[in-house]
Amino acid sequence: MCITSINMAGISPYAGTWTKNHVQHLLKRTLVGYKSDHLNPFNGLTMAQCVTKVLTPLASELSPSAPVNDYQNSDAPASNDATVTYGQPWLNVYDNDNFTVRYLRGISLHNWQLKQCINQPETILQKMILFWLNHIPVGLNEVDDASHFYNYMNIFRQNAVGNFKTIIKEIAIAPSMLRYLNGANNTNIAPDENFARELMELFTIGKSDNANYTEEDVRQAAKVLTGYRITNYTSFFSTGLHDTSTKTFSAFFNNTVINGQTTVAGMEQELDALLTMIFSNDEVAKFICRKIYRYFVYYKIDAAVENDVITPLATIFRSNNYQITPVLEALFKSEHFYDNLVDSAVIKPPIDFLVGYCKEMKLTFPTDIGTDFKITGLFSYISDNLQQDIFNPPNVSGFPAYYQAPQFHEIWINTFTYKTRVDFSKWILWGGYTQDDFTLKVNLLDWVLQFNNINNPNLLIDQIANYFYALPVSTEFKLSLKDNLLSGQQQDYYWSVAWDNYMTNPTDMTNQNNVLYKLGGLLSQIFSQPEYQLS
Repeated sequence: MCITSINMAGISPYAGTWTKNHVQHLLKRTLVGYKSDHLNPFNGLTMAQCVTKVLTPLASELSPSAPVNDYQNSDAPASNDATVTYGQPWLNVYDNDNFTVRYLRGISLHNWQLKQCINQPETILQKMILFWLNHIPVGLNEVDDASHFYNYMNIFRQNAVGNFKTIIKEIAIAPSMLRYLNGANNTNIAPDENFARELMELFTIGKSDNANYTEEDVRQAAKVLTGYRITNYTSFFSTGLHDTSTKTFSAFFNNTVINGQTTVAGMEQELDALLTMIFSNDEVAKFICRKIYRYFVYYKIDAAVENDVITPLATIFRSNNYQITPVLEALFKSEHFYDNLVDSAVIKPPIDFLVGYCKEMKLTFPTDIGTDFKITGLFSYISDNLQQDIFNPPNVSGFPAYYQAPQFHEIWINTFTYKTRVDFSKWILWGGYTQDDFTLKVNLLDWVLQFNNINNPNLLIDQIANYFYALPVSTEFKLSLKDNLLSGQQQDYYWSVAWDNYMTNPTDMTNQNNVLYKLGGLLSQIFSQPEYQLS
């Protein structure tokens, strides 16, 4: 979908009537996957109260239970963990077996994060964790240890709507980043420019026409960052490996001079001075606000959006010392954010699609942790096929759908990924996925009970269409849905009688199958529509 014209009221607060549709739009953009039940806690709240609620993570989200050894399997001896017993937390427990710490615990962590998203309360935290994981990525395959990755992700969990400068300082010396971009190999004898370059080019300043830092700036920054090392699950400063020379930067950075230091405290002072220098440049705020805009609103930033939205948001960002919440608050309260043309105009990222399906279809997962590991592992496989393995982005730039012009979010959809999305939706609807004695499958007979007047096909289709689609659908499309519900027949009673017979004798398999066949045909058509892929 391509938007050609959006209301250019900028970030002036939305002053219209605050409706259910506005709350729904806010939640669809700020949660990882959406279901109608998410609306309930917002009943009766004003716009300001809704936005505040969304932007306030709960204590339980900030301090979740740690992932555990759920991968031990007597049928597969290779899944044995020599250091952590079944059902116990594996976080920061060292094991020299790479298959265990990267692969088994990696899948365990991926499953654990998926459940954080599926079970999330109505706050933005999980969506922001994924935002930062994409904006400042590391890859589990390169980091080689799920504990390192968890600790890296925890930086974003604790600071997701906090201070951007804090995030940058913490990731600069995080073991995962030191491994991923070679910071642990950066010494005074052989400075490594990898992290210094990406710090400026991808994480803070960007590559706009106004980002006129130089190659020498990158080299000088690399010298500031020499001497960091990893021990177990923490990092430390090695003074003997640090470049103690004076570092001089270009006019882009106001010819800043950072004096070389010889102590551990002095090395930290150099890092602080480097970050202060970078954040004193106005391009940082603009660059991050563009990334936030594309993530939450729309990918196209023309001159009007740049002037009326990005620039004032960047001013808010700088004036609040790079606190993230004030920027998000201004954006989510703005008239621009609630423009009708923005609603349902973004293709769901794969993780939003998968999590949203779980929520919409009210899927239940096994209580046995070993079976749950196998069942939930399906989503690791599917998300990878849909080109969003959140723990292994394709490169240090993150996923192309968030930055690659001119396609941006359209990259998520091609002939393979679209078919995979539709096939997955129908697979879990009709047959399900079985591991051990558990089948992950839509319980369609229970699912439909959430609606009213179920035996009236016209009223039922209206409710189901509203359930899945934010925007009104055409009369023609509703008639085609009705055709599926009636199995090609013309009279409403073909559905009404089928439903009433089922309700009269719900244990009768003929009655059950008749209803399931008709409802399944209707939902299969919904899942096949391009509109189902939009948020």
